[in-house]
Amino acid sequence: MLNRKIKLIEDFQIKKENDVFIIINSLNNNLLVTNEIGKLILDNSEKTIKDIIEIIHQQFENVDVEEIQKDTLEFIEECQKKGVITIE
Repeated sequence: MLNRKIKLIEDFQIKKENDVFIIINSLNNNLLVTNEIGKLILDNSEKTIKDIIEIIHQQFENVDVEEIQKDTLEFIEECQKKGVITIE
């Protein structure tokens, strides 16, 4: 799983409201609300999930990498459920 990449769907919109990002799947009108870390994950969809976890860990060195991995995988799963991404 960690060596796979996420792929954003083609028909989505991202809106910033205060400190959150709202991702809208225009095909099914599902909404996903996230913070800057979630946006960072989506912005790095050309990289492997393992590489994305490393990018986040570099920015938050004081956070355990296992916790980052767990949170990242949970976010990716939620994105899949909302139809925002697929996994390649």
